[in-house]
Amino acid sequence: MENDNYNHSCFIRNAGEVHCTS
Repeated sequence: MENDNYNHSCFIRNAGEVHCTS
């Protein structure tokens, strides 16, 4: 766990679903 460059972005689409991208 040396590289802590993971940005988790969660966004809500128009379909009402929440998608999280790592």
